[in-house]
Amino acid sequence: MSLVVNTPFGPVTSTSIQWVEVKEYDKPLFATTTKYERNGGGGPIILNMGGDNVLFGVFEGFQFAEGTGVGSEHGGYVYENMTTEVLPEAREIDFQSDRAKRGLTFFRFRNLNDPLSGELVDIENLAAHFGEGYALQDGFLAITHQPVEEGRAEALLPWLATYEDDIFLDRNVYDRGTLAPSAIISGFER
Repeated sequence: MSLVVNTPFGPVTSTSIQWVEVKEYDKPLFATTTKYERNGGGGPIILNMGGDNVLFGVFEGFQFAEGTGVGSEHGGYVYENMTTEVLPEAREIDFQSDRAKRGLTFFRFRNLNDPLSGELVDIENLAAHFGEGYALQDGFLAITHQPVEEGRAEALLPWLATYEDDIFLDRNVYDRGTLAPSAIISGFER
């Protein structure tokens, strides 16, 4: 995924590479009706705009996994050919769509050294969080064979490796108000 954000100092671009794997089983797993197991990693989307102005993003499940669609399940998307298909062009993300609103959570830490300073970020109104002159320009999603870079979140947030409590982003939002540290490390909230 690539993001381009306009800042008072010029545009800033970040490309984050995540991996996604979907396994299909002949029989449903455990007591559920699903036959699919999804795993992913690679870390969060990170857009460093200088100082404590860092935008993070995690995927809510695996709705944005690319590939050849073979059906839908529980509001998400199940794909085949996960590791072999390469999209000829990047696909722009409409951040106002319901799928994007359900599928991505953006947040920041007002102080990168303080896990209690987290807050949800409205990607369509970055100025409210970072100040005048900050605005989303573009967001793109594509499949690539470039290597995944693990550990970028831990480099910016050294406390993340040993922090065990949930990270509160917004106590007023039930389903997206907290994140487990593992979600930030992997880039996927399960």
